[in-house]
Amino acid sequence: MASIARPSGARMSVVRSVVAVQTAPPQTKIQQIDIELLNKKLEAKAKALIALEEQEIAARPKVVISIQREVALGESWKVVGRIPELGRFVPEVAPHMKWGAGHVWTYEGRIRPGQWEYKLVLRKPDGAIVWEEGPDRKLEVPEGKGPNDVVEIKITDIKLPA
Repeated sequence: MASIARPSGARMSVVRSVVAVQTAPPQTKIQQIDIELLNKKLEAKAKALIALEEQEIAARPKVVISIQREVALGESWKVVGRIPELGRFVPEVAPHMKWGAGHVWTYEGRIRPGQWEYKLVLRKPDGAIVWEEGPDRKLEVPEGKGPNDVVEIKITDIKLPA
């Protein structure tokens, strides 16, 4: 414990500091084996969950969103929406649309049933994102649709800021 007094004329103050350094004892061999066993169990559970999710995704209907629009070299379209499959409205993780003949850009994915909001964004070569103007679009994926069903949307009315 240390005491420090302020210069004369000032109110006296005492500063106390206690520093305690604790070090963890080295792990025993039994603890290391337990950690390895827990890691193996955790990995097995994670793989099982991933397999279940892949089965669930494969059972969803296919959604196809397309737009015919020419863009500059290095630009690309993305579909950004509220659901994880569309990046939760985060353009950096949203899926890219694929370019095809006639400047047709297409997104194909399996999306869970429900009504979802989405927008198209244009990704510039420098990584900048240009959001389409107007309200969010609505995507309706009906309940009861299976892996052989297709929900198709052709966008013809996109407006970008000037």
